[in-house]
Amino acid sequence: MPLLRGLFPLANSRKLWDTYSGETLETLVHEHIVRTVDISSSQRLVATGGHEKRLRVFDLQHSSKARDVGHHEGTIKSVVWDRKDSSDNTIITSGDDKKITWWDTRSAAPSAEHKTNDMITSMEQSIDYNVVTVTAGKTALIFDATTYFSPSQLSHLLTI
Repeated sequence: MPLLRGLFPLANSRKLWDTYSGETLETLVHEHIVRTVDISSSQRLVATGGHEKRLRVFDLQHSSKARDVGHHEGTIKSVVWDRKDSSDNTIITSGDDKKITWWDTRSAAPSAEHKTNDMITSMEQSIDYNVVTVTAGKTALIFDATTYFSPSQLSHLLTI
């Protein structure tokens, strides 16, 4: 299987290409600007988010057919597949609505949600997949990736 990369921004679409050959494999068309993309561990699914405020999952084995998994009230700024979930069912998103949301792709409702006081500027999962870190304003939030533990006891105020 080729190593998938990219999703090069082209207005309202993303290009997916094979990093070994440079060949364009798919064009994922959207109705508005795409801000964030992540490829699942299996490399069969691509999650996208952006100005549409929709979390979409494209199945690369079925002609990149997209389906909506969820939505935010504002632009989605980060999409991260939960690498701890080897079945590719959990996606974590953050957006301009100041929410971090965990989605199970098999369900219509979020698995968990956390609202921050400030705009979210970044979100990442640790290399060992055990924690999700989020920055919002002057606060760094640390979530347990398995339990979605509320960060109230784990947050640390950064003084800048």
